[in-house]
Amino acid sequence: MVTAIGVQSQSIGSRSNEARSKEEPFITTDRVVLTQKNDLALIPRNAVLAVSKQEEPAPPQSPVRPMTEGEKADFKSYFPALDVEKAVVSGEATMAYNCISWTVGETHQWFWPPYMYPESSEEEAFDKFYASYGLKPSPQGEVAKWRNDQGLTHGCVSGPDHGPRWESKCGGSLKIQHDLNELESEVYGKVDGFYTKDESTPPPVNPPPPEVPEPVKMRVREMAARVSPGLRSEFENQYAKWKEFRADPRVSFSPNPADYCKTGAFRNIVDLGTGVVPLLMEKISEGDFLSLQAVDALKQRSPKLNRLRLSSEEQSQSEQGRAAATLARWAM
Repeated sequence: MVTAIGVQSQSIGSRSNEARSKEEPFITTDRVVLTQKNDLALIPRNAVLAVSKQEEPAPPQSPVRPMTEGEKADFKSYFPALDVEKAVVSGEATMAYNCISWTVGETHQWFWPPYMYPESSEEEAFDKFYASYGLKPSPQGEVAKWRNDQGLTHGCVSGPDHGPRWESKCGGSLKIQHDLNELESEVYGKVDGFYTKDESTPPPVNPPPPEVPEPVKMRVREMAARVSPGLRSEFENQYAKWKEFRADPRVSFSPNPADYCKTGAFRNIVDLGTGVVPLLMEKISEGDFLSLQAVDALKQRSPKLNRLRLSSEEQSQSEQGRAAATLARWAM
């Protein structure tokens, strides 16, 4: 468990290495922290929580393996140019991170730049995100971005830590190694540009994955328990259908959270109204950051949820970070 050891007032969104040399920023919790006595305390809204720094062993490198017959069939049906006999799996399916995260070496957070910088164009959002990791647009580079007729869709990476070819974490699906253009398809479109290291920028440090204090989780569960059984039953019915939709291979290849919501079950959940917000918060507290999409949709409909609107610093986090910040606001 993370132990609160102090509060420092500085910009939450800062990626300064100098600022991180002695302490790591925790999550933006909008005045909620877990104290050493395991209860809630109030801090200024723009504060950053410092946590004790602990050395963690590096995760073991996953050995590459051939695709199974089922994986070959799934990938070949959506990526017809992919040589599935030559492609190898270098990471198993997980919703912990996506392709954009993997291009900057992150395996515990799901990044989607247009959500992080909502006031910017899609192109500008990607440039801002990669600039924060010391990467700049270039005619050639170690990171490639992809685009189809709907917009930017994917990122892949090359280099000594990514095998002899290119490597892609395909949304919530597998991480695979492939030739650069083998993923050309309706799903990802084509390579649209590259990013390369900006030697004038210090190497970035990935922030620690956000954690939700147990008292916040308890508060969320208490509020969810007050929802009527009838409404909960209807919600759970639609939620199960939504989860089934998300598991579809075509959907799971996407890094864009909005693509996981293009189903009637999601719209039905939103149509149930603000009464299901406690249930959505409960799902978020259990690790389902995609439920934040429904909360965001409900925020657009109801002024009552204005208190859940995030600051620009809170917004410019991973999906898990935005979810944790929203939970903290809800629990107050």
